[in-house]
Amino acid sequence: MALSRQSIASVGTAVALALLSLTAANADGASDNVPPHWDEVFAQVLDDQTAVSTALGYAKPPRSDATAVPWVPPQPMPAVDGINAKIDGYGGGENHSNGFYGTSGSLSVPLAQQWGLQLDGNLEGAKGIGEYGGGAHLFWRDPSIGLLGAYADYVHWNGTDVIDNLIGVNSHISANIGHFAAEGEYYLNRWILSGLVGLETVSINSGVPLASPPNRFFDDVLVSYYVTDNFSLSAGHIYTFGTNFLTLGGEYGVALGGGRMASLFAEGWLGERADNGVLGGLRIYFGQRDKSLMDRHRQDDPLDWGRGGWGGRGSDIRLKRDVALVGRLDNGLGLYRFRYLWSDTVYVGVMAQEVALLRPDAIVRSPLDSYLRVDYARLGLKLMTWSDWDTVREGKRL
Repeated sequence: MALSRQSIASVGTAVALALLSLTAANADGASDNVPPHWDEVFAQVLDDQTAVSTALGYAKPPRSDATAVPWVPPQPMPAVDGINAKIDGYGGGENHSNGFYGTSGSLSVPLAQQWGLQLDGNLEGAKGIGEYGGGAHLFWRDPSIGLLGAYADYVHWNGTDVIDNLIGVNSHISANIGHFAAEGEYYLNRWILSGLVGLETVSINSGVPLASPPNRFFDDVLVSYYVTDNFSLSAGHIYTFGTNFLTLGGEYGVALGGGRMASLFAEGWLGERADNGVLGGLRIYFGQRDKSLMDRHRQDDPLDWGRGGWGGRGSDIRLKRDVALVGRLDNGLGLYRFRYLWSDTVYVGVMAQEVALLRPDAIVRSPLDSYLRVDYARLGLKLMTWSDWDTVREGKRL
């Protein structure tokens, strides 16, 4: 019986060992056939060896693996989607007359992920008088939120020859106009709120003593709504040259392929002193890829604020006069009040023809033209502003 028990124990041991060997062999074979874990496959696809054991770094607690990579949120889109440009041509009229025409263009470039630069240029003619200028935008932008930046521009108005014998002013008058401002845009669904607020400067160039207006505040605010991705309507407010304007506009774009788009646009303005106008034109966009008009306005180039002419919307820069007799000197010379609308400054002076009759020695005749000029110093007078004239009337002799 003892031998029998030993034999049974030996056989049992042999069977157990055989089963363990078979199990180990099956396990080894299975390890060769089972596909790798999903995190190993993901790591191979991305060629990121650090993710093999970390499953992107957040599948395990940070303390369990010192090499775990923290989760990084997605980066915002760049301020400018590559180098892009636009150019347009337009024409129209103001105050019931035509002859308003021009062209403008812009070039936008990325400077860094969230920073961009745009350069503007324009040429314009109105009522036979030309002007040219340029501007620059330096800005930060997140196309999903909005834009903040600095803006500056310069416009030279070629001017006109002034022939006004009533007040003895015969000269050429031109002007330089500048704007220095903060620029902003805010994007909300299909709305874009745009604004420009800053300092406006005007420098008058003239052969006669005409004062330039003081530097002053200006603004240009615009609210745009995109009826479709390629059709926008806008309304806004402008305060420039001491005048308020209501503006209305619209633009409709059609994709041309190859990153290009053509659009038709129109703008109108209703200003104080019945200073009203309208213009329309064609614009061509050049970009890195095809996109809607709304996306171009948020991802490519900011507004060209100077297009349409600061002198076009605000025709106060055009020479105006409102001559009226305000009094006479003891020697019979009349004193006349007149105004140049660009500065809203009222002047008081004499009439050249009257001076030629009573004091011909105070008249200067130019060898280049037949116009009469007054030498105020010989008359013991000076060209005065209306406020100076009020002071004189209150207690001092002229």
